[in-house]
Amino acid sequence: MKTFNSRLVWLAIILEPLWRFLGLFLNSRSCHSELSPKTILVLDFHLIGDIVLLTSFLQVLREAYPSARIVLVAGPWAQELLCGEGFVDEIIPFSAPWVKYKQGWLMT
Repeated sequence: MKTFNSRLVWLAIILEPLWRFLGLFLNSRSCHSELSPKTILVLDFHLIGDIVLLTSFLQVLREAYPSARIVLVAGPWAQELLCGEGFVDEIIPFSAPWVKYKQGWLMT
């Protein structure tokens, strides 16, 4: 189990009331349209299975921000998987040199 940085936990505890207070003002519909992002960049440098798992996130993201331009930077296999789905506006293929199939697993 990964341990948390105690300073970050302390900072989150301190800032939580501030975020709740600001949320009261940001939840109105008129303010939501002004704060909607114009472009959203999603990065996924993993293998094909991660793109499959990412599709539901991309679908929810598209529903939440229908007017935003969503750009995905992912492996070249993402183009074939997401083609025609309408979840993203652009896919930039990128093969991360540190990501390799069967890397880190002892195959016997």
